[in-house]
Amino acid sequence: MVAVAEQPDLYDRDLQRLQRHNAPDWLCDWRQRQMQRFRTLGWPTMKDEPWRFTSLKPVMDTPYTCVGPGEAHAAAITPQALEAWKLHQEGERILVFVDGHYRADLSSPPADLPQGVTSLAQALRDTPEDVQAVLRRANTVAMDALAALNGAFLLDGACLQPARTDTPPLLHLLYLATSAAPPRVSHFQNLIVVPEGGQITVVEHDVSLGAGRHWCNGITHLLAGPNSHARYYLLEESNPQAVNTRLIHAHLDRDSRVELHPALLGGGLVRNNIHGVLDGEGSHLLVNGLFVGRGQQHLDNHMRIVHARPRGESHQFYQGVLGEEAQGVFAGRIVVQPGAQQTDAKQTNRNLLLSDEARMNTQPQLEIHADDVKCTHGATVGRLDQEAVYYLQTRGLPLELAQALMTYAFAAQGLNRMNIAAVRRHLMRQLSAKLPHGRELAQMIEEPV
Repeated sequence: MVAVAEQPDLYDRDLQRLQRHNAPDWLCDWRQRQMQRFRTLGWPTMKDEPWRFTSLKPVMDTPYTCVGPGEAHAAAITPQALEAWKLHQEGERILVFVDGHYRADLSSPPADLPQGVTSLAQALRDTPEDVQAVLRRANTVAMDALAALNGAFLLDGACLQPARTDTPPLLHLLYLATSAAPPRVSHFQNLIVVPEGGQITVVEHDVSLGAGRHWCNGITHLLAGPNSHARYYLLEESNPQAVNTRLIHAHLDRDSRVELHPALLGGGLVRNNIHGVLDGEGSHLLVNGLFVGRGQQHLDNHMRIVHARPRGESHQFYQGVLGEEAQGVFAGRIVVQPGAQQTDAKQTNRNLLLSDEARMNTQPQLEIHADDVKCTHGATVGRLDQEAVYYLQTRGLPLELAQALMTYAFAAQGLNRMNIAAVRRHLMRQLSAKLPHGRELAQMIEEPV
């Protein structure tokens, strides 16, 4: 760890400015404790095992400053511009955040939002005790330094506690990051609580406004009640100058089912931490990840899945595609605690390298403390099948288009596990745009509405 004292007092100044906003005493104390934890832990470095392939020096050396609510509301964004980022899925409800702060003027009207769906800032004003209770439940996971820094600036995000319904809408959380000087950082938390027997579908979407530097440091807590079903998608599409660090924490109760679908397509430096705890008997967790890098992108996927109760199932599938000088990391650990008998856990990481300069580091791991389990893990790193490419050429496809089609077919294994057609179509278009002959490729694989 690197001592935080080496960082200028920028964070202290921003925290003092934040504390001047009207907030309950417990929240001010919370922020102070989290800042102290951040200073105690210090910045992680490549000497620390979980960060051995990823350097945060670009973050440490940049004086990022937090954006106040007034500055975020001053950003000029037209409703017409939002059309490009909407998914256009039936039942879609959109909540827009600019530099981590909720913008009601750009979001779906409050009357269209389900009861219990609001911004975290609004929930802190209306029902601060309820938010405090959820935070106490959610923060049982071990927090690293970046999560502690996020907690120090806890102010806004999405607070989703919808009532049980047979037809839940698709909740689209659109996070827009602006480019300015000095560079900006947004710390936000999403609190998602699914009631017993309830359902929820959430799409979190990170987009850059402009080509300049910015840093998004977010946390999503998903608490799935007994016999509930939650689908969560993360679409990371920031610009190549952006830094995106994220913690996704899923806590599963009895017989609950949670699907996590992180798709990392953008950003210059991306670190995505997933921590899943199967804390109820018969719970089921699917983690279906896709990351696609080119240029000098660095995409780090770090996952820890803990089986704490019997008869839990967790299946993790990660597909990586890296071209040019991009670098990828996958570090996944499955932990089966004593007493978690009849656990069924599978972990697979498959990676495709499109150039000699691309690099992939993969570390699938098992830690088993029970004897009646079925656990497997594996990883592959390879290149395109040249015989298959040649076969497509014999059918009249140019070489680059044949390679692009094969690359898409590889990545599509992850897309096919996603149940939301609008998300699949959106990712298909984004992926084809990154490949040679993107327009022709999109026409060949366009999914019908």
